[in-house]
Amino acid sequence: MKKTFYLKRAYYLLIVLALGLLGAFSVYGADSNNNQNNDQIDSPIKSVNDIIGVLQRIVGYMYTIFFIAAVGAILWAAFTYLRAGQDAKLVEQAKNQLKFAVVAIVVALVAGGVSLIIKSFLQSAGS
Repeated sequence: MKKTFYLKRAYYLLIVLALGLLGAFSVYGADSNNNQNNDQIDSPIKSVNDIIGVLQRIVGYMYTIFFIAAVGAILWAAFTYLRAGQDAKLVEQAKNQLKFAVVAIVVALVAGGVSLIIKSFLQSAGS
C-alpha cells in the first residue's frame, strides 16, 4: 500500500514536470522567421528586458501548473475524506493529501515572488 502511494506521488510529479517542460519548449520550439541562412541564428533575446520576459513566461506557466495541481489535490483529499467514513486510516490519508496541497500552494506563491526578486535584480544590474 505504501509503495503504491509513493509511486502515485512520483507519477504526479513527473506529469507536472513534463507539462512544465512542454510549456517552456513550446514557446521556443518554433522558428517564426523561417531563416534561409542556416549559418546565422538570430536570437530572440536582445536585452535584459527580453530575459525578464522569458523568465516571467516560464514562471507564469509553472505558477499556473502548481495551482492546478493544488486544486486537484484539494479535490482528491475532499473525495478521500468523504469516502473515509469511520476509517481512521483514510482520514489520516486525506489530511496528508491536504497538507501536500497547501505545500503546492506555498510553492506556487514563492515561485511568483522569486520572479519579482529576479526581475528587480536583473533590472538593477542592467541599469
